[in-house]
Amino acid sequence: MPQIVKLRYACPMCGAQMQAFNRQLTCSVNSNHTWNDIAVFQSLNPQVKYEEAKPPVVVQAKHVKVEVTVPPMVKQGLEEKFGSTSSSTIAGVLGMLAEGGVLIIPEADLQRIREKLGKRPESPGE
Repeated sequence: MPQIVKLRYACPMCGAQMQAFNRQLTCSVNSNHTWNDIAVFQSLNPQVKYEEAKPPVVVQAKHVKVEVTVPPMVKQGLEEKFGSTSSSTIAGVLGMLAEGGVLIIPEADLQRIREKLGKRPESPGE
């Protein structure tokens, strides 16, 4: 079932926020301001006036939000590696840190261990 998507563009006719629904661009205030051809809409030079709607952050049951700042490359790497599960993965790592007695091995050290053992360790027991 299609849903209405709020757009960043202002209506070229009245300045209200545009929305997309059922393959049409429609003014959120005046339904007569409608375009079904994006090229025609773009030719009217609509202003980018609104912020894009952010997808809702799904919080797991019995979890609280904690704000953590990281370098942009770390955020990008986590999103590339874990995708939509990056939040729960980070929660798992932080949970282990909170328990205490955690050993985290960076990739460079893992390479050195591999050279000494002749293989990559597959578990903490190794």
